[in-house]
Amino acid sequence: MAFSGRTQAAAVAQTAPDAAENRRVRRHRVLLTGKISYGARDFALDCSLRDLSDRGARICVPDAIALPQDVSILILREGLVCHGEVIWSESPLHGVAFHAVEDVSTSAKPELAHFKDLWKNR
Repeated sequence: MAFSGRTQAAAVAQTAPDAAENRRVRRHRVLLTGKISYGARDFALDCSLRDLSDRGARICVPDAIALPQDVSILILREGLVCHGEVIWSESPLHGVAFHAVEDVSTSAKPELAHFKDLWKNR
Protein backbone atom coordinates (compact mmCIF):
# COMPACT_ATOMS: atom_id res chain seq x y z
CA MET A 1 0.00 0.00 0.00
CA ALA A 2 1.36 3.36 -0.93
CA PHE A 3 0.09 6.85 -0.30
CA SER A 4 0.26 9.68 -2.81
CA GLY A 5 3.17 12.03 -3.11
CA ARG A 6 1.30 14.77 -1.26
CA THR A 7 0.82 12.63 1.82
CA GLN A 8 4.35 11.24 1.67
CA ALA A 9 5.84 14.72 1.27
CA ALA A 10 3.97 15.92 4.34
CA ALA A 11 4.96 12.80 6.26
CA VAL A 12 8.64 12.82 5.41
CA ALA A 13 9.05 16.31 6.88
CA GLN A 14 9.23 14.83 10.38
CA THR A 15 9.72 11.30 11.57
CA ALA A 16 8.55 10.44 15.07
CA PRO A 17 11.69 9.65 17.08
CA ASP A 18 11.29 6.87 19.60
CA ALA A 19 14.14 4.78 20.93
CA ALA A 20 11.73 2.02 21.92
CA GLU A 21 10.15 1.86 18.44
CA ASN A 22 9.32 -1.76 17.60
CA ARG A 23 7.48 -1.25 14.32
CA ARG A 24 8.74 -2.88 11.13
CA VAL A 25 7.93 0.31 9.21
CA ARG A 26 8.48 3.69 10.83
CA ARG A 27 5.49 5.98 10.97
CA HIS A 28 5.87 9.58 9.87
CA ARG A 29 4.36 12.54 11.65
CA VAL A 30 1.42 14.05 9.79
CA LEU A 31 -1.61 16.11 10.62
CA LEU A 32 -4.41 14.96 8.34
CA THR A 33 -8.15 15.15 8.84
CA GLY A 34 -10.27 12.08 8.48
CA LYS A 35 -13.51 10.33 9.22
CA ILE A 36 -13.67 7.05 11.10
CA SER A 37 -16.52 4.63 10.63
CA TYR A 38 -17.35 1.14 11.86
CA GLY A 39 -20.22 -1.30 12.17
CA ALA A 40 -22.94 -0.64 9.58
CA ARG A 41 -20.85 2.35 8.39
CA ASP A 42 -23.88 4.62 8.17
CA PHE A 43 -22.18 7.33 10.25
CA ALA A 44 -18.74 8.84 10.63
CA LEU A 45 -16.81 10.50 13.46
CA ASP A 46 -14.22 13.21 12.93
CA CYS A 47 -10.65 12.15 13.59
CA SER A 48 -7.14 13.31 12.87
CA LEU A 49 -4.20 11.20 11.78
CA ARG A 50 -1.06 12.07 13.75
CA ASP A 51 1.41 9.43 12.52
CA LEU A 52 1.14 7.45 9.28
CA SER A 53 2.84 4.62 7.43
CA ASP A 54 1.74 2.21 4.72
CA ARG A 55 0.87 -0.27 7.48
CA GLY A 56 -0.95 1.85 10.04
CA ALA A 57 -1.60 5.12 11.81
CA ARG A 58 -1.95 6.80 15.17
CA ILE A 59 -5.29 8.58 15.19
CA CYS A 60 -6.98 11.00 17.55
CA VAL A 61 -10.73 10.78 18.08
CA PRO A 62 -11.76 13.86 20.10
CA ASP A 63 -14.84 12.23 21.58
CA ALA A 64 -13.87 9.92 24.44
CA ILE A 65 -15.45 6.79 23.04
CA ALA A 66 -14.29 3.20 22.90
CA LEU A 67 -13.62 2.05 19.35
CA PRO A 68 -14.37 -1.49 18.21
CA GLN A 69 -11.59 -3.64 16.80
CA ASP A 70 -12.52 -3.24 13.10
CA VAL A 71 -12.63 0.32 11.73
CA SER A 72 -12.34 2.18 8.44
CA ILE A 73 -10.69 5.59 8.17
CA LEU A 74 -11.26 8.01 5.29
CA ILE A 75 -8.29 10.33 4.73
CA LEU A 76 -10.17 13.35 3.42
CA ARG A 77 -7.37 15.04 1.47
CA GLU A 78 -6.47 11.89 -0.41
CA GLY A 79 -9.82 10.19 -0.81
CA LEU A 80 -8.37 6.96 0.59
CA VAL A 81 -10.22 4.55 2.85
CA CYS A 82 -7.94 2.55 5.14
CA HIS A 83 -9.55 -0.56 6.58
CA GLY A 84 -7.88 -1.77 9.73
CA GLU A 85 -7.81 -3.06 13.24
CA VAL A 86 -7.42 -1.05 16.44
CA ILE A 87 -4.27 -2.42 18.10
CA TRP A 88 -4.15 -0.14 21.15
CA SER A 89 -6.23 2.64 22.70
CA GLU A 90 -5.34 5.36 25.19
CA SER A 91 -8.26 7.71 24.64
CA PRO A 92 -8.27 9.99 22.71
CA LEU A 93 -5.40 8.27 20.82
CA HIS A 94 -5.66 4.92 19.05
CA GLY A 95 -3.22 2.82 17.02
CA VAL A 96 -4.64 1.23 13.88
CA ALA A 97 -2.97 -1.44 11.72
CA PHE A 98 -4.16 -1.32 8.10
CA HIS A 99 -5.06 -4.44 6.17
CA ALA A 100 -6.43 -2.75 3.02
CA VAL A 101 -6.52 0.70 1.40
CA GLU A 102 -9.00 1.73 -1.29
CA ASP A 103 -9.29 4.89 -3.40
CA VAL A 104 -12.88 6.18 -3.27
CA SER A 105 -12.34 8.54 -6.21
CA THR A 106 -11.96 5.63 -8.64
CA SER A 107 -13.94 2.88 -6.93
CA ALA A 108 -17.43 1.85 -8.03
CA LYS A 109 -17.95 -0.50 -5.08
CA PRO A 110 -21.35 0.10 -3.46
CA GLU A 111 -19.91 -0.49 0.02
CA LEU A 112 -17.71 2.60 -0.46
CA ALA A 113 -20.60 4.93 -1.45
CA HIS A 114 -20.83 6.33 2.11
CA PHE A 115 -17.12 7.23 2.06
CA LYS A 116 -17.35 8.63 -1.46
CA ASP A 117 -20.16 10.98 -0.35
CA LEU A 118 -18.14 12.10 2.69
CA TRP A 119 -15.10 12.75 0.47
CA LYS A 120 -17.07 14.72 -2.14
CA ASN A 121 -18.75 16.86 0.54
CA ARG A 122 -15.62 17.61 2.54
